[in-house]
Amino acid sequence: LGFAYHVANRVLFIADGGFTYTLRPGGALQGAGMFFTPGFPGYTRGVAAAAPGEFVVTTANGAVARYWPGKQASEVLAEGFDQLFGVAIAPGGAVVFAEGGAGRVLSVRSGNVEELAPGRRQPMGVAVGPGGNCLVAESGAGRVVRLSGGRAETVLDGLQRPQGILLRGGLLYVVDALARELIEYDMASGARRIIAAEL
Repeated sequence: LGFAYHVANRVLFIADGGFTYTLRPGGALQGAGMFFTPGFPGYTRGVAAAAPGEFVVTTANGAVARYWPGKQASEVLAEGFDQLFGVAIAPGGAVVFAEGGAGRVLSVRSGNVEELAPGRRQPMGVAVGPGGNCLVAESGAGRVVRLSGGRAETVLDGLQRPQGILLRGGLLYVVDALARELIEYDMASGARRIIAAEL
């Protein structure tokens, strides 16, 4: 299950495997696409909001794709990967994604794939900060790392199985799936708190 929020359009896009949905404040859940809908990119895992009406998704068949549910269209950006999960869009438009099966974080731009970090332990979630630094939830290592200059620096550790992450302003949000918690971490002060438990 992945989700992305378009701030300008005030719409939440939810990717739930073979189905996708949209949800607006005060509205009801609306179907956006499914396996048999024309242009559906495949069994979706990670999702990131791009331009209005456009999302970038990772799929269970190892592809990264742009998806326009309203137009019933998608475009494969890169494919042939092993167990893709989280995806984010970097400043400048590069798409960053986690390849859990191979333990890598990669980016794709204009058809060119670049390996940002090999040797990660089950990377699941990715987020990109305003300066372009990439944060990665290493589910197998119980931590979140920052990638910079080919190195990985631990930002937050002591987690059980971190998966989805989101960076908003100076706050990092982490879903720890095994602990069943949502954690908020202040990147400046280092303050950490559980904001939801028993998920």
